[in-house]
Amino acid sequence: MMPGFMMQDTRYKNIFYSILIILVLCYLYFIVGIDELLSTLTRLDPGLFFFLTTLQMITQILLAYRLQLLIRALKYRIGFMKLFAIHLAGALVENITPAAKAGSEPARVYLLHKEGILLKDAFTVTLVGKYVDMIPFTVLLLLSYTYLATQFILPAPLIVAIQASIVLIIFLGISGVIFLYRNEKIAVKILRNAMKILHFFTAKRAKNRERHAVQVQVQHDAEAEAAVKNFKRSLFNIVQDKAVLTISLSASIIVWLLYPLKIYVIFYTLGTDISFGIVACVTFLAYLVGLIPLLPGGLGIYEGSAIALYSILGISLADATVAVIIGRLFTFWFVILLGTLAAIILKIKTNSEYKTEEIFY
Repeated sequence: MMPGFMMQDTRYKNIFYSILIILVLCYLYFIVGIDELLSTLTRLDPGLFFFLTTLQMITQILLAYRLQLLIRALKYRIGFMKLFAIHLAGALVENITPAAKAGSEPARVYLLHKEGILLKDAFTVTLVGKYVDMIPFTVLLLLSYTYLATQFILPAPLIVAIQASIVLIIFLGISGVIFLYRNEKIAVKILRNAMKILHFFTAKRAKNRERHAVQVQVQHDAEAEAAVKNFKRSLFNIVQDKAVLTISLSASIIVWLLYPLKIYVIFYTLGTDISFGIVACVTFLAYLVGLIPLLPGGLGIYEGSAIALYSILGISLADATVAVIIGRLFTFWFVILLGTLAAIILKIKTNSEYKTEEIFY
């Protein structure tokens, strides 16, 4: 009864989100004007789309490479193409779930476990990967806010919202590490519940869930305790590995800088007078607002925030809307397309290679 209700509730939420996304985007087009948007689009160079596709592929390759580095730090070896597909499948889940960019972790844990990585190590890789991803973003975010706040007059509500969000991100990040180190029992309980959810959605048949319910509970307890202890140990090992840490953080910085670079190239093609620094500041601040877990991938929220900031900084609505929407086409929708293809490929291979295997054994 409960699973069916959850699935039905999720289906209604997805319909609601889809309608809301359409309304938000229609509103953006309405306030700018279709004629002005079409006129702005004609100023774009056709070669721009190939260049943006190349930049987005570089972005995804770097993210997959970072994942490979973290896995190798734990003494596992998985082919890059397989990890690339796992990363893209996780990115698909991340983009279609309103979970503040945290929706991909269970999917990546499951897929990594399918490749022979112990569940506790798969959890470690995803958790460490999240920190390696968010630390550079937080630094860039602080720099962006400081620059805009000192160079431009921003609305007071926007300043308060940005400051509160930055403080919240830093607080959650620091608290997360302290939490795992100081409150092991609570951390184990949370991970155990997460594993139950993961097992439910990945078990192949309902009868298997019922038949192994007791065994799975015991396995959850052991795996959760091991995951917490292993996270501490693995985090320490990765931090001590200067090469892995330096390369992973460098890859994250490059990836984050590639996001505003795509938008800047679009503005440049349009002939808009704007610096890369301003584009980077707006992109990171809008991305921060887009982390609000209301819509999948922050869709609509990110666009509206970015366009509003560009308008405050003196960029025309038409140019800002075209740049943001086209940039989103590659950073969001193109990734969804790649992720869907990767998920299909992984599904086909999983069905052929793991017909009788369960995620817990």
